[in-house]
Parts: sequence; structure tokens; C-alpha cells
Amino acid sequence: MMNSKIVEIKGDGIVGSVVIEDIKTGQQKEYLPNNELNTFGVFVFTGYIPNTKMFEDKFELDLKDIFVAGEDMKLKRWCICSR
Repeated sequence: MMNSKIVEIKGDGIVGSVVIEDIKTGQQKEYLPNNELNTFGVFVFTGYIPNTKMFEDKFELDLKDIFVAGEDMKLKRWCICSR
């Protein structure tokens, strides 16, 4: 979605909906999942030069420093922990 930004990610432990704003018009739209589990994930892509060096010891990166994911879109190695 070009010329847009995420305004809000709604949900309680899982993503239930996402509010997106068109930065040119200011119009906001809420997107709801369209599947039997009633959930979806959010992958945020910003810019064309990845700033992923801070994750190189937590995730597998390719030669261009882009996250490596399988066909199921899951990352190969994941160990970010929060406290």
C-alpha cells in the first residue's frame, strides 16, 4: 500500500484488525481479517534499504541483509524475547 501508514493495530494478543491511513488524503480505513481463524499477521516493510543489522544474531539474513523466510513465511530462526 503506497502512500499509506499504519495508524493502529487492534487486538488482544493477536492482530484483530489494522487501521490504515492514506497519507495524501488523510482517509482512514479499518481492515478486518478474511479467513476462518478471523486473524491475520502484519509485516511492516519500510524503505528499500533494510535496517536489519540489529537482528543479525537473532534471525537468518541473506547477503542483502533481508530476513530469510520459508515458504510458510515463517522466519528461519527466531529468538526475540521481551521482559
